[in-house]
Amino acid sequence: MVAAADVIRRALAQVLPDRLIAGQLGSVCSILLNGRHATTNDEYLMVQPLVGGWGAGHDKDGESGQFCVGNGETSNIPVELTERCYEVFVEHYGFHHEDGGAGRHCGGRGVVLDYRILSPKAWVSTFFGRGITPPWGIDAGLEGSCNYAEIIRADAPTERFSRANRVALEEGDLLRLVTANGGGWGPAKARSLEAIQDDIKNEYISIEQARRYYPDQMPLA
Repeated sequence: MVAAADVIRRALAQVLPDRLIAGQLGSVCSILLNGRHATTNDEYLMVQPLVGGWGAGHDKDGESGQFCVGNGETSNIPVELTERCYEVFVEHYGFHHEDGGAGRHCGGRGVVLDYRILSPKAWVSTFFGRGITPPWGIDAGLEGSCNYAEIIRADAPTERFSRANRVALEEGDLLRLVTANGGGWGPAKARSLEAIQDDIKNEYISIEQARRYYPDQMPLA
């Protein structure tokens, strides 16, 4: 349903630019994390959708950190509640700095959420769409970025995937969840210097990224 809605929006955006936006994160980005509490041995099960970036419009930047069109009435789980109910420590939760979505109007920012596993054993299943094909831009706006999960272990290579079933985790592993930036609208060379400076000030992009995206507005020093 989410993919079908995206296809329809992409087709109609060319003729209804004042009504529709560029590509968005395009997935509920749901995870299931289960394990047992280290002290009580009680089983826990976390079922969580994730927020990400929406596409830019012809006259505005995309919204950042929002649920996708397929989520319905979904709530964002507070960090404090997550840490109280599940055997994880939230090391980081915020907008990421991955490339994607630049344009005259920029796509909204996706997020990165890092869970440090505290229980001796745990398992995660993920269902992330747009793991390969990023959200599309319009009118020379750049594509967004992809959704993915990573497992960072102390003694093994990092695993990266978008869809997986019951991947085993151990105490101390870091589960990183990353959602997409939305697509941009219009050529990046048309973005105003004031908007670029606001992006840097708000830490949506770095100065190095600004110089790569907008060489005409931000020449190298």
